[in-house]
Amino acid sequence: MLSDNGGHSNLWVVNTDGTDPRQITFEEDPRVSIGAPIWAPAGNRIVFVLGRLGHVELWLVEPTEAASAKSSARGWYPCWSGDARWLYYNDARSTNEINKIEIDTGTHGARAR
Repeated sequence: MLSDNGGHSNLWVVNTDGTDPRQITFEEDPRVSIGAPIWAPAGNRIVFVLGRLGHVELWLVEPTEAASAKSSARGWYPCWSGDARWLYYNDARSTNEINKIEIDTGTHGARAR
């Protein structure tokens, strides 16, 4: 879930009954925004949008490891493949291109228009 508890938007993971809340991002910079978290179908990763100084990036985090987020691509509107192997997204530099990246290898696939 996304919460601004503490004065800045960050990602938290909670059980479906609302118990055991755990913060997994710890952003404090007011120039940085975090949003649009989407769980992978396998439940092992979350992709989210991070905006910083005019750049938009997609970041990945494992819900069990706080502060282990890593950047995966410049873009927005992420969507997982059914097997969670690929992440599809809209390229931040072009509004009419959809890219894909293989999550485990970082390999970029063919672009679609």
